[in-house]
Amino acid sequence: MIGIPEEFFPQRLFEKFGNRYYYMSRDVKVSWYSAIHNCHSIGGHLISLTDNVTLHEVSKRVKNNKYPNYWIDLSDLGQEGEYVSMTSGRRAKFVDWCENDTSAIKPSTAENCVHIDNTISSRPCMKSISCIDFQSYICESQIPRTISIVAP
Repeated sequence: MIGIPEEFFPQRLFEKFGNRYYYMSRDVKVSWYSAIHNCHSIGGHLISLTDNVTLHEVSKRVKNNKYPNYWIDLSDLGQEGEYVSMTSGRRAKFVDWCENDTSAIKPSTAENCVHIDNTISSRPCMKSISCIDFQSYICESQIPRTISIVAP
C-alpha cells in the first residue's frame, strides 16, 4: 500500500456516536471541578445531556467500565435547586432524576453537582452529589480532536 502507514496517524481522543464526539475517562475518577478542567484542556466540555436517547446511549457505552458513573455539566452551585448547564449557562432543559434521590428535591448545600448513576437502578439516572466526590467523566465536542506526537 502506498501512502502514510496507519500507525503514523494521530490517536483519536474522541469517538463519534450520533452527531457528536465523546471522550470517556475509563479508569480515572476526579472531582467535578477537575472533570470540567480536564475536558476544557482537550478541547471539549463536560457532557451536556439533552434527551433520554443520549443518556441511555452514552450510559450503555460506559456501563462495563471500571467506574460506570460519570459527571455531567449540571450543578446548582449558583442557586440552590436551580440546575444550570456549565456548557450553555442556562437552566437544564432535560433532567431524569433517580427515583430515590431526594437531593434534587430537598435542597442541600453539600450536594450540588450532577452525575449519572449507572449502577443502582434498572436505568441510568441523574443524581446530585458533592462536587468533590470522585467520579469518572465524559467530555463532549462537536468536532473531533486528535493528538499527535512528533519525535525530534
